[in-house]
Amino acid sequence: MQNKKNAKEDHANGTVVKIRNINLFQLSLLLIHAQVGVGMITLASDVHVDAKTSSWISILLGGIFVQLLIFIYGFLMKRFPNKTLFDMIKIVFGNIIGKLIIIMYVLYFIILIVLLLSKYIVIIKTWMMPITPKWVLAISISIIAIYAAKENIHVISRFFVFATFVIFVFLGFVFYSFKDANYTYILPIGIDGFVPILKGAITSSNAYQGVEYLLLFAPFVKGSNKQVLYTSTFINVFITLFYTLTVLAPQLVFSSKELELITEPIFYLVKSFSFTMIERPDLLFITMWIVLVITTLIMLLFAASMSLQSVFNSNQQTIFVYIAITVSIVLSSFIYGEFRIRKLSMAVNPLISLFAAGIPIITLLFSYLFRKKAETK
Repeated sequence: MQNKKNAKEDHANGTVVKIRNINLFQLSLLLIHAQVGVGMITLASDVHVDAKTSSWISILLGGIFVQLLIFIYGFLMKRFPNKTLFDMIKIVFGNIIGKLIIIMYVLYFIILIVLLLSKYIVIIKTWMMPITPKWVLAISISIIAIYAAKENIHVISRFFVFATFVIFVFLGFVFYSFKDANYTYILPIGIDGFVPILKGAITSSNAYQGVEYLLLFAPFVKGSNKQVLYTSTFINVFITLFYTLTVLAPQLVFSSKELELITEPIFYLVKSFSFTMIERPDLLFITMWIVLVITTLIMLLFAASMSLQSVFNSNQQTIFVYIAITVSIVLSSFIYGEFRIRKLSMAVNPLISLFAAGIPIITLLFSYLFRKKAETK
């Protein structure tokens, strides 16, 4: 009876999604796994293109950009208490224009899923299963993600408790690599100037994709807006330090010229390790990395289904999960090869800035301009 009552209240608030209240710890897990995924493998080489030896500084600066964005989210949450981002958009822009914007979010999430599946397939075929068909790899990981994504975020966060240990294992590998560090590779600090560092920071900010989920989950967190912001800030600091270490480690082991030639420096770094009891630590590392790919895919599928529910004012979450993953698998079959993936990544980067920062900021500004805000009881 209590679950039915919560469902009715959520529907009355304009949110039609199977959902239960979560605590601050569960919110932390959701935000961590929304941001840490397939991108961490290529982040060091991606940022190195712009910032060179100062890439780790760019990561720190990117974390500052994201923190400013979190503060902006705080203003939105204060102005629209107990409302998701999609509810805010409908209130500010009206039902018709609001739904058109939310449809854009649907397409955005699907494109991100396509990119994730494409990167995953290429990496797995390169490092582990070269003769396995692409569709087999895509469907196998999707089946696992669907199983969790069709549940409410309370259940998903429970699964993430077990998946979080992988992140700390990753950190163990990173700290272990420092024994072979050559600190001259990053000296002198900031030699390339501030402009390359800034370009690298903009590039690295895309790795924080998933922070916008804060506006989707905040209304269902047991806690005040201040507690949610404090928790989000703590997680942002953790993610920033995590990314800084994963970028710094390859920089201290590989020279600048080597980083220009390898696209997955983390895998090559782990492959260079030698353990008595583990012959191929890179395969163990990749296996654990797949767990993070799955959790990221779960979050993307949940966000895509949530946006579709908002468009159709429906509470049928499962069907929208299947629609999103089916479309994504079909589209990902046409995106194969590093060249096509790189072109898609370049096209997606501006979209991340638009949907994670641009639209929320515009929504906030228009809410003040047209004096729109949520009614409080």
